Amino acid sequence: MCTTLRLNRQETLDIVNAVILGQTSPDADIMLAESDFTEQEADTSGLFPKFDLSTVVKGATPLRQPLLENQHIRNAFVKRYCGVIEQFLQWKKYHENLKSRGF
Repeated sequence: MCTTLRLNRQETLDIVNAVILGQTSPDADIMLAESDFTEQEADTSGLFPKFDLSTVVKGATPLRQPLLENQHIRNAFVKRYCGVIEQFLQWKKYHENLKSRGF
């Protein structure tokens, strides 16, 4: 999607680190890097090649190792995932409460 939107590699990495790991500071210790996604040099457009993240993790790719073996990245991902689920459950409870009150 980022490539389709013409976001450069750094913008894409910023989004991926925020969405997957919950990291929004460029100074964070646990970050995915360009080399985790591709070994290809950037072309003149500066975009990543198009790829499906779920397919990338399943194959023998540079991204597979940090996602499966780096405990810090795994912990950040789990923390982010659990946080999103918790937010959803709170949102759902809030809206069910409103609905039960006739709103």
